Amino acid sequence: ARELDDPELLGRVAITLHGDGFLGSPGVSTKRLLAEAHRRITGKEGQESLSDDRLAQELAINFMALARSGSDDEALAFSLWARHDSVWGLGSAVERLGLTDEMAVVGRRTQHHDMELHAASMRWVTLLELGDPAFLDQFRTYLRLAELTALPRFALGVAVDSSLIASLQGRFAEASTALEDDSLAPENNDHAAFGFMAHHLHWALHLLQGHFAEAEEVLAGLPATGYPHPGLLEAVTAVEQGDATPALRLIAEHADRAAPYPRVFMPLWLRLLAQTAALTGDPRLIARAEDELTPFTGQWVVSLYGCDIGGPVDLWLGMLAAARDDQDAAVAAFTEAAASSDRLGARPWAVRARLCLAHSLLARSGAGDGSFTGDADRARRLLGEVAREAGELALDHVEAEASALRATPPLTASATATAATAALAPATAAADASAATSVSRTQGPDPD
Repeated sequence: ARELDDPELLGRVAITLHGDGFLGSPGVSTKRLLAEAHRRITGKEGQESLSDDRLAQELAINFMALARSGSDDEALAFSLWARHDSVWGLGSAVERLGLTDEMAVVGRRTQHHDMELHAASMRWVTLLELGDPAFLDQFRTYLRLAELTALPRFALGVAVDSSLIASLQGRFAEASTALEDDSLAPENNDHAAFGFMAHHLHWALHLLQGHFAEAEEVLAGLPATGYPHPGLLEAVTAVEQGDATPALRLIAEHADRAAPYPRVFMPLWLRLLAQTAALTGDPRLIARAEDELTPFTGQWVVSLYGCDIGGPVDLWLGMLAAARDDQDAAVAAFTEAAASSDRLGARPWAVRARLCLAHSLLARSGAGDGSFTGDADRARRLLGEVAREAGELALDHVEAEASALRATPPLTASATATAATAALAPATAAADASAATSVSRTQGPDPD
């Protein structure tokens, strides 16, 4: 690009390398290349202080403006994908929804099947992130388009997306079968990121089912796959089991960085931050996590271009409220999290939200002021429902927790509040949390 003295080509190279870095080697910066391309395309000097993300976003905006002013559909296609990927993360779903619509139009107009299919896939992901049950119809649209093209290279996307939807809805055997599809074998696909993404999908599936030993087996194999941020998954796995130590270590390591991970990993990081704050009860972590997540109430935590679905934002906000013993706010948040999960047919997340809701209802009932006399009865009804549905889903850890809590005498407010923040962790979680407190998708289509 430099030899040809082509600023646009230089910009494409910079954006592409920046995007590859999201799922590639951590710590590799494309800042100099992005800054050079930004200067040559926009004519602006002194922009080196901007972040890599900001430079890439501004380049994508300029590319879109140039493409829309002309008639180059290929350039427009590239610019749309560049913008879509450069803004990925919580808070950008509405814009991304519009971008996927435009990409689908361009794909149909140019008979660019890769673009149309990838846009259809990203559209269902974005609808899910917005908590919109229309995501399921969009997923079916994607499947129909893939069937019509009848091209083997789309088998990978179909297998991955089918597994994600099945897992989300609690059809775990179906999800596991989809991940065994031949298209996911490394020798059968040329997606560089899938050297490790298949492992991430298996890890997430085990974690959602509470199969922690199996999840840890996947983690043990990550170094050989080139996974860019294994410590993040290790910390999430630990905190799910009531151990905040690895997460607290990560938080301390990244104390001076507002965005310690690439954009596609940041929602998963925010989930970890919230869960760690709730488990430890650290007021500063709780405030930080609430500041990060509160603007996105009603949405879902989605990372890695849809390859990681981390539940409704309101579930994590509810845990944070419970941790600071604001049970009214916790009940409201857990109620919304359960309702959102129901709307999406996300049974495992609905069960989890209702278990947390029962904890907070019992905590509020135990406050002793008589204001919520029906909470205890409501909680015990919920626990019966949770135990039954968890049994249907083979979520043994949830069923055991709900059954044990339902069988115990009413707890004091403080004891129940502590249990609420440790919901779905082993029986030792409350003690572990007390000790911890003292420590204080991959890529878009080739436009060619």
